[in-house]
Amino acid sequence: MSNMINLSTRTVIKGFTPVLVLGSHNSDKQKYCPLGSLAVINPHANSGKTTSLLTGLQHIPHNFEKTLTISIC
Repeated sequence: MSNMINLSTRTVIKGFTPVLVLGSHNSDKQKYCPLGSLAVINPHANSGKTTSLLTGLQHIPHNFEKTLTISIC
């Protein structure tokens, strides 16, 4: 989890809005996500990484110009 937070902190500094997808078992970790990021809960995380990717894509800000997708196990 700390690697995800460190990475997302650097992306906030560079002008990105990180969308951090957490499984419901990690929902209490939202408080550790950096300011400026968007933390969302994937209620279907136990069905595989694809569901987390799809959950994240559904929450991308509408005015985005670029995306960067990183999968952290």
